[in-house]
Amino acid sequence: MDKKELRKKIIELRDQLTSEEIMEKSNLIAEKLYGHPTYRDAKTVMFFISFGSEVKTRAMVEETIKRGKLALAPKALPETRELISSQIVNWDQDLTPGAYGIP
Repeated sequence: MDKKELRKKIIELRDQLTSEEIMEKSNLIAEKLYGHPTYRDAKTVMFFISFGSEVKTRAMVEETIKRGKLALAPKALPETRELISSQIVNWDQDLTPGAYGIP
């Protein structure tokens, strides 16, 4: 099985999770993140913005901001096909759907 096939199979399995399972797993990931020494020492943390059945990152971003850390996310610039880092201060105000409908 090549990388493309494996990726497709993993996404299919992930898409079968219930919303409750996704939230449970997201919360476990968040707790591991908060307890990690690298996170605790970090002044800046970069996140991906979750979409569909991916790990839910909103609570992690908001908690990171609450802890006084800088929260960043990649921002796609379709016209130049670049990704730049962008600071998130307020999830609802700073994130709007962009390329592919991803906030």
